[in-house]
Amino acid sequence: MMMMMMILFCPLLYCRRSDIYTPESCENFGGFHVDGRCYYNSSHCPASYHSINAQCYQRSDARYSSSTCRRIGGYYHSDDDRSSNTSTTRAGTCYYNTFNCSAGFVVDQIACYVNRSATYRYQRSELTGIQM
Repeated sequence: MMMMMMILFCPLLYCRRSDIYTPESCENFGGFHVDGRCYYNSSHCPASYHSINAQCYQRSDARYSSSTCRRIGGYYHSDDDRSSNTSTTRAGTCYYNTFNCSAGFVVDQIACYVNRSATYRYQRSELTGIQM
């Protein structure tokens, strides 16, 4: 009976459902997210978006650190550059939908921190040599 209902309503509603997509990813490819599930017809990420880590992100930026990326709700993909025999350089890209640093504060428009007092104390003691 349930299968029959899905077939009858599929042209009018969403044909597929999954609980692996975030609400943002679901919306990015035209789905509807409710009660922890994404209802959608196609999980194809639009051409100008980024499909990575089984999600669909609107933006990417290599300037953001992994911690900032995590704080703004993004996914940080780290690349190992082993082209040099003497050292390994780690670089990465942050994939995200919006730069939302509501749980912290922004520095230089590229970093999201959550503990201003700890950062201030550390910088102050480094500059003055005085322990705070």
